[in-house]
Amino acid sequence: MFYIKKIIKFVRDFLIDNILAKVFFLLPITDTIFIESVPNLSDSPKEIFDELLRRNFNEKYKFVWWLYDDSGMCPQIKNVIYLNSSNRLIFKYYEYTSRCLISCNRFLESHRKKQKSFYIIHGSPIKKTEGYYILPKGVDYFFCASEKFKKDVAKQLGVVPTKGIGLGLPRNDVLGTDACDLSVFFHRTFNKVIVWYPTFRQHKAGMKTGSLYAFPIIHDLHDMKRLNTYAREKNILIVIKPHFAQDLSAVNVTELSNIQFINDNFFKEHGISSYEFVNSCDALISDYSSIYYDYLLCDKPIALAWEDYEEYKKNPGFSVNIEYYCKGGEKIFNLDDLEKFVDNIANEKDQLRKERHEINSIVNYASDHMNTVRVTNKIIELSSL
Repeated sequence: MFYIKKIIKFVRDFLIDNILAKVFFLLPITDTIFIESVPNLSDSPKEIFDELLRRNFNEKYKFVWWLYDDSGMCPQIKNVIYLNSSNRLIFKYYEYTSRCLISCNRFLESHRKKQKSFYIIHGSPIKKTEGYYILPKGVDYFFCASEKFKKDVAKQLGVVPTKGIGLGLPRNDVLGTDACDLSVFFHRTFNKVIVWYPTFRQHKAGMKTGSLYAFPIIHDLHDMKRLNTYAREKNILIVIKPHFAQDLSAVNVTELSNIQFINDNFFKEHGISSYEFVNSCDALISDYSSIYYDYLLCDKPIALAWEDYEEYKKNPGFSVNIEYYCKGGEKIFNLDDLEKFVDNIANEKDQLRKERHEINSIVNYASDHMNTVRVTNKIIELSSL
């Protein structure tokens, strides 16, 4: 019965969408900019939105935000409205009548000649994602971090590279700008703060990788206490933000004096974005996550948890020559290696700066923090705003 209901709903939605499409196709294109991001009002689309507001585009154009959910407050701004994702009728209306469509997660497609749809990737490829994100035909262009990386992105999206524009990711402009005072958030001053952003090992939706452990390097409370003791001796704070898709039931989340776990609520509570926080830290620990490419813009030390590299290489695999692209990060295979990295940060030893600069020049368009301006200008040009 469950599957019958699913089939009936699919057929019903398909028929409704086709009827609505034929009706809305007859309506004129309006001066509307339709925007999407996950989470709401975030990532590169939010940076582009803010830039367009700075240029007073809301005096002439209506902005419509397609909301992922009902969480959080939406600022009341002239000619800006917010659309609940469950409102199918209104969604289809804006999809068929908006002049410009901008998305970074759930695709917004153009259906008519006077429309233009832009997709801004939310992470340069490192893990193999072919088949997961297939760019629909209705998306006219995709933006990526650099022209040199465009071919790799296009392959993962299943499209020709000519659809790509590599001007840098707007969300990355904050990286390398003035740092925040982190002592305000943690009510204590540390010599250094290291942020750890691991990618997922066991997806909360059920998908698993080849990794044996839910969290790399520190596998149990004993490991965590040992690392905490070492960090306390150096007066270093290690802040760990698990991947949003990680099944946290398999992760031993324990608060200690010099190791703290955070989630997205941390940023909301302190009125700071994820990348504003990352930019304010003194070093990054990650692994096979695209944050590695982004953090190169900060020109600060990076460590990469490489313990399960062989397993991850088999499942899900990598989309690029990871041995080359990731040579800007110190490889961490065990707790001893991790403590050595902590010691390097305490003593301000930066071992791979030359390598980071080389890779940064390939994977990022520029380090001038002007990505938002460049991308916004191109969107205005291509959509005739």
